Amino acid sequence: GEQSFDTILQYKPIISIDDDELIFHTFIDETSEAESFQIGGVYLESAVTISVNLPFEISLNEGYGYGGMIEIAQAEDSTIDLQDVFVRFKPDLAILYEDSIQITSQFADAVYLSVKGTGLETLVATIDSEEDIVCFGAPVRLEAIVSGGASGEYSYQWNNGLTDSYIWVNPTEDTEYTVVIKDILENSIEILKEIQVYKQVEIIEQPESNSVCSGDAVIFKTRVFEDDNVTYQWQENGDDLGDNSTYSGCTSDELVISATSVE
Repeated sequence: GEQSFDTILQYKPIISIDDDELIFHTFIDETSEAESFQIGGVYLESAVTISVNLPFEISLNEGYGYGGMIEIAQAEDSTIDLQDVFVRFKPDLAILYEDSIQITSQFADAVYLSVKGTGLETLVATIDSEEDIVCFGAPVRLEAIVSGGASGEYSYQWNNGLTDSYIWVNPTEDTEYTVVIKDILENSIEILKEIQVYKQVEIIEQPESNSVCSGDAVIFKTRVFEDDNVTYQWQENGDDLGDNSTYSGCTSDELVISATSVE
């Protein structure tokens, strides 16, 4: 017999999805992890077409086959079971991308799934300090300088347990300091800074007072243990001496005063 209008409506194709929006965040030129949604339908009379624009891509397989359009072929008057569709995102600019995945089939109203993605600048960070080589136990300020990622707010975790963007340290030996920096999306970067410490100078021979005749030269000597990276500067009454006709060796371990006088 003749079908009623209500019966015809019963067989109208249906396309369904579980979510109405997918959101991605990834760095420029890096491909995001795939997200998925499901489609289904009843008595579809033609293939289901799913399409989207770059930089979003879709596939029926999580690891391969991505492109801008896929089709799910259907026999006439057939039922499509729930089918996973995978979506990924690869931005080429640091901007917010907004688009929608279009799902269509013959006689069916198009269904749209909103997709949004943020292209992120690569996280870049350094540890800044005024000095990289310091005296034993001297205070040093280390500051983490960071840019990129989901900028605006960053968290810091130093290997000494502190969580500010900067720390003060007093190294007594060569020490490596690391900090893990995260943006608000949990993207992270770990950076390292080594602060070297001048060796403590151990003086094993001190200058000694000398008694000489007026006009004679006088020599003062000093020796230190392991004199690598040790510099010398002789002084008189707290003022640095420089080599001239009277003084020589003012920046060595041996100071020579060529002619003395009684004052």
